[in-house]
Amino acid sequence: MIRMLNAHTLEIDDPELAFKEIQEQLDVQSLSKNSVGILSCHHEFIDTGIVKKICEAMPFDVIGLTTMVTLVNGTYDMYMLGLTVLTSDDVSFKAIKSSALTLENCEEELTKTYQAGLAGFHDAPSLIFTILPSNLNISGSMMVKHLDKACGGIPVWGTAASDDSMAFTHVKTIFNGIDYDGTLVMILMYGPIKPKFIVTALPDRNISPRKVIITESDGYVVKTVNDMPLRAYFESMGIAVKEGPDATAVPIMLNYGDGGKAVASAFFKFYPDGSGLAGVEVPNNASFSLGEINYAGIIETAEESILQALKEEQVNGMMMFPCVTRYVMTSPHSEDEMRLVIDKIGGKFPYLLAYSGGEVCPVPGSDGKLHNRFHNYTFVACTF
Repeated sequence: MIRMLNAHTLEIDDPELAFKEIQEQLDVQSLSKNSVGILSCHHEFIDTGIVKKICEAMPFDVIGLTTMVTLVNGTYDMYMLGLTVLTSDDVSFKAIKSSALTLENCEEELTKTYQAGLAGFHDAPSLIFTILPSNLNISGSMMVKHLDKACGGIPVWGTAASDDSMAFTHVKTIFNGIDYDGTLVMILMYGPIKPKFIVTALPDRNISPRKVIITESDGYVVKTVNDMPLRAYFESMGIAVKEGPDATAVPIMLNYGDGGKAVASAFFKFYPDGSGLAGVEVPNNASFSLGEINYAGIIETAEESILQALKEEQVNGMMMFPCVTRYVMTSPHSEDEMRLVIDKIGGKFPYLLAYSGGEVCPVPGSDGKLHNRFHNYTFVACTF
């Protein structure tokens, strides 16, 4: 069994005071044999030395991320640091980090990092919790694909780091108090853990019934759909697109054709030749439907996720990583998704929520197995 403990601080200037507030909320003496920390915060907590102070004082490894907003146990703020501690007598935790990832070394480096995490353990991990860097040169989908291959399909769940801007100029991953730009961090969990994975994207009414067939693609770049250039198709539907990056692009629900659940993503960049860069790898003959993300759909899918969790017979803790676009798109009522979480969960169990730059969550396939996927626009959760 894993227990979950949470602490937070709004003190962003004084490392000693911030640490004291965290210390007062965590009873270190009550920890079980094995523990690990997950930290989420505004990037200024790094700049003022608070992240380093707190991580160095903990008697266990801590991995973390910058985020738009953190919520723990009913308290949330953009300028807040949250520390979640997972502790157990029968589940072991191994925190590890990669070197800086590039397009050239990504597959080899993630394989090597995963292999290093196996040292000292006889069995394979039961679950991998990961925090991806928001690397503009490497898609989150590619990182998940390589990690999935390295671990042989062991469930991988987690998030990509974000920050308080859609430009992602201050995005960091964190490992034991040190912040990184292009480094993936993760926790390998060994032992009897039975996580429940939850992912919701768009309500059915927000998804077009019209299926679009991908007729030519190259990895993450879609060239033609229905035998016409991708950009021309969007324009034929009355959707204006622009060349270059677009962080608030029109959502799509992508069906890989393997009988599995559709994955939410988008085309985040269009090129002069009319092709577009997707947030996930897109094979030929896959299909997608255009979607719409709006306030009502965001609140509805958040509630759906929470209600799924509340149906579980026993929940010792819950981690949630909704897409940061959801926070932006619900403005000026951006806090409503978090208020819903607080209202529905109440004090039933401890929980962490941090806004994500991309979501990692397994989905079931027609083969009855879980398939690790990278998502956009979704609300992902994991209970244990």
